[in-house]
Formats: sequence, C-alpha cells, structure tokens
Amino acid sequence: MDQTAYSLSGKNTVVVGAANGICRAVALAFADAGANVVCADVEEAGARDTAATAAKSGVRALAVAADVAKADDAARIVSTAVREFGGLDVLLFGAAVRDPVATVPELDEAAWEHVLRVNLTGAFLVSKAAIPAMAARGGGSLILIASQLGRVAAPGRAVY
Repeated sequence: MDQTAYSLSGKNTVVVGAANGICRAVALAFADAGANVVCADVEEAGARDTAATAAKSGVRALAVAADVAKADDAARIVSTAVREFGGLDVLLFGAAVRDPVATVPELDEAAWEHVLRVNLTGAFLVSKAAIPAMAARGGGSLILIASQLGRVAAPGRAVY
C-alpha cells in the first residue's frame, strides 16, 4: 500500500478532546503522518502530555487548555493554530462529557444543559471558528466524532 496517500506532511490540524482516548490516538496519528497538531482539552495536563508525545514525531505540537462550552475558548483553539502554524487544514472534534445515567423524569436540568453545551454546542462553536480559517486556505476537513449513543437508544441515557 502506498503510504504517501496517508501523508499529512505540512498540514495543520486541531484535535479537540486530545487528552485521552480516541482523540489522543488521532492526535498522535496525525503527528505520525507529518501534521502539526494543536492538542486541545479542558484537561490541561493531558493535553500537554499528548502534545509532548506528538512532538516526538518531529512535528510542531502545542497544548491548549480550553473549555469548548465557552465561545472565547473555542475561538482561541483555532486562533492558536492559525497564529502558530499559519493556518488550519483539519479539525477533529471529539470532546465530550459523560451524561448522567438517568431517565427523563430523573434527569437534572443543569446536567442536561451541561452535556449539550459541551458535546453539541462545543462542536458548533469550534466548527464556527474553524471553517473561515480552513476556507482561507482553500478548504479543509471538518471531522466530528459522536458516541454510538447518538444512534442507538439505551436505558437511562436520556441526554443522548
């Protein structure tokens, strides 16, 4: 298989939720494929660890501590990539908070709003900031990851 087909050499990427799990793995894979990467997460230590590991691939990797539920933080993630790397080519958004296990009558309104603010509105806010930055470079890739619970119902998972 031609590995150059998977090269991201010279591309600038942002991975939101990069402190752990799938998003950490994607950030490291982007770096291994030659992309510069901004590792963003509300968990600053995890974002820093991912960025440090990504940098071992010989690319530029930065950590940004940010709460995507806040519009200013979401915009700062993208502006960091643009300022430090010169633009943005790929955004992968996978930040999420766990939903409380509860039925609708049991669910606290504040918990409902928090999950939607991070998981849904956060994706919107970061995408809103990223799209003009990608358009300025002639286009890009916007990748949004969601839980399987968005497609398959499960008892006690009312938020999804």
